[in-house]
Amino acid sequence: MFRLLPLILILILSGGIVSMFRSADLRNKLNDSVFDYVSSRTFQVAEDYFNPLFEIVSSSVLWTNIGNIDSIGSPEDYIDLLEGRLNGLGTVSSFSISDSNNDELDLLLTGEIDDSWKIISTGSAESLSSKRISAGIEYLSIDGSSDSDKIHGSVFRISTPYLIPYKNVSGITLCLEVSGKFESGGLTICLDLPLDQMANRLQREGAVKDAVIFILMPSHEDFIILPVDDLLKTSDKGADEITAQFPVILEAGAKTLVDEITDKKNIRNNDDRKFRFTHDEQTWLAEFMNINVGNENLAMGTLIPEDALWTAQISLPLQIFLLFLLASTGFLVLRLIQDYKKVSKSPYHIEEELRAQISEGETLNLEFKSSLRWDYREEKVNKALEEIIVKSVAAFNNAEGGTLLIGVGDAGEILGIEKDYDVLRQTGRDYYEIHLRNLLSSKYGVGYTSKNITVDFPWLS
Repeated sequence: MFRLLPLILILILSGGIVSMFRSADLRNKLNDSVFDYVSSRTFQVAEDYFNPLFEIVSSSVLWTNIGNIDSIGSPEDYIDLLEGRLNGLGTVSSFSISDSNNDELDLLLTGEIDDSWKIISTGSAESLSSKRISAGIEYLSIDGSSDSDKIHGSVFRISTPYLIPYKNVSGITLCLEVSGKFESGGLTICLDLPLDQMANRLQREGAVKDAVIFILMPSHEDFIILPVDDLLKTSDKGADEITAQFPVILEAGAKTLVDEITDKKNIRNNDDRKFRFTHDEQTWLAEFMNINVGNENLAMGTLIPEDALWTAQISLPLQIFLLFLLASTGFLVLRLIQDYKKVSKSPYHIEEELRAQISEGETLNLEFKSSLRWDYREEKVNKALEEIIVKSVAAFNNAEGGTLLIGVGDAGEILGIEKDYDVLRQTGRDYYEIHLRNLLSSKYGVGYTSKNITVDFPWLS
């Protein structure tokens, strides 16, 4: 019964843990804790992916401080630097800059040292601009941009998914239209991003399964949703097929998301930019940040379905299995502890421990006696020595307990108890223990002696 007591206690404790875990409040707290970690990790991965892309197109706005922009200049002077920076991102398939003179620099990125680039007329059928139009590119609403921005600053555009040029795989295009100080000048910078490369990068860096990346445009009317897992399944599909496959947050859900972001957009505390919303019986956990691209202010963030968190996936059968696993593990640990204690009490360990104690000498809790009956000074039996043993035990009883070593001299020399064996009615440790216990029982009673006195016969060589 006593051996099963630890297992019974573990089962009771495990059952209590499972019951607590099934509590809605506790699950919500666990979900919040897990979400904080998972969302922060996924959000950081998304930020690390998009920020360098936004920076490349956004830095172009600085050129407007120089003067009127009306030419792509001489690509030979900057193509190597541009090429190296874009290849370093590892997620851009093609890049273009077109100017007000209808000249366009097109750069096809293969990851090789000599990527293909050319200068072509913007209106040419072979230009990236024309190929994007032929592929059916559509941009999200930019109604949040002022007319002043569009004429004297910059306008950021992001496309819906479509089959991007040359690669002919599903992707999106980021564009920044940069105006000069005068209405006639300006540049348009565009990056083409294959969705499969985007998904591989996000997953490789640690984005959680079922995570969704979203970008909310300045208009607060249009946003793009990019489910990480589904991006890999749509690399060769067109816009209609992609839209059909992606899990769509319907208008009511989208309105809730947009309203929450609009309400929190001016909050500086990052923790307050985390929230959850429910639509169609599905709870989403959201986190976002504001990003300035040129003169535009976007909201970029992550959505994670609450069901994707491990705390939400632990069903009752799994809870029972975990209960069994926890109980079994606890039981095995206790058995290992018991086995370890047995090993630690092996003759070798006991001998080492005793020798260490003896070498330190007698203390309040440790006392040495040469023998139970044999008088080493008189070289004969002396039953009066038994009374000394009884008094030593009484002294321990009146204090905090202790250990009495019989067969050890006052100076710590090992004498053994063979001399006592020889003068008792029977030889051997069994009779020795019986005699010693009878002696103590006659003074303190059988109950006390049985409960409080432990007799061991360690061997010291």
